[in-house]
Amino acid sequence: MDDAKKIIYELGQAGYRAAFLPFDAIEKISAVYEGMNDANETPAFAKNAAAHFKGSQPPDISFEPLSFLVAVCRSDPGLLVVNAGGKRTAIPVPPLYIDQDGCHGRLSEALEKIMGEYKTAHTKGISQKLLAVMGGLGRYGKNNIFYAEALGSGAALAAYYTNVPCRGETHPVKFLDECEACGDCKKKCPVGAISNYPVINAGLCLNKYVYNLDPIPEDIPLSVFNALIGCWACQTKCPANFFARKPEENVLELDDAESSALLAWREPLPAELKLKLSDFFKNDHLLSVAGRNAALVCGVYER
Repeated sequence: MDDAKKIIYELGQAGYRAAFLPFDAIEKISAVYEGMNDANETPAFAKNAAAHFKGSQPPDISFEPLSFLVAVCRSDPGLLVVNAGGKRTAIPVPPLYIDQDGCHGRLSEALEKIMGEYKTAHTKGISQKLLAVMGGLGRYGKNNIFYAEALGSGAALAAYYTNVPCRGETHPVKFLDECEACGDCKKKCPVGAISNYPVINAGLCLNKYVYNLDPIPEDIPLSVFNALIGCWACQTKCPANFFARKPEENVLELDDAESSALLAWREPLPAELKLKLSDFFKNDHLLSVAGRNAALVCGVYER
């Protein structure tokens, strides 16, 4: 067994699916970005992604890269249940946001033990989803979300440059077979961010408005917000997610006092509630926006 296969095997034992791509796959990656950049009426996000990729090459790292290593781990959705004003609201937390930091931290620890004398550096300017698809670990949905086999969209990714020699196969960039005759995600998108492009219009996507505490623009209806972070609309009924874990299996319910403290998002969280939420999310950024976003979903946010 060569070193690349051994590393993949040992990562599998640690709970991660992984794949190597030879570094010369950068030519195919470059062609994907050029295609995005050249497409007629390409959304600004795609053009910016292509420019970011080009500006990040060659990678500024301390070793000569021989390969890419991309790893996938299971990421489950959850529910934060808020009780306020006699109303019980179950707020979805989409995959990737619960324990994302822990997932990556455990992967870093595993790599330290597994890689031996080989070196790694996080990729820059290259979509981890693209590397995972080219590594054969899954496919794109029409909503531009990565879907892993048997995990659906509940898959967290990490990607690295490495100096591990490999003869890995480069897979073509493909969409899910289920997407061929399905347009459910496009129909369900509350802001029309999904069209016929291989990249969604990120300027419209709700993700843009829930990652920080900036005021919500007047032209965005508050009723469209549906998750504690990100957006759940294009994933919750997706046919490719029929086998994914349901959010009802991962629930944190807040009592009236805790809920009131969370929804008073302009005030500091009580220490005990902050600890309780931190234990549930294991994601520092989500904790910083949870109160404001909960207020949006519960209908008590005021512009």
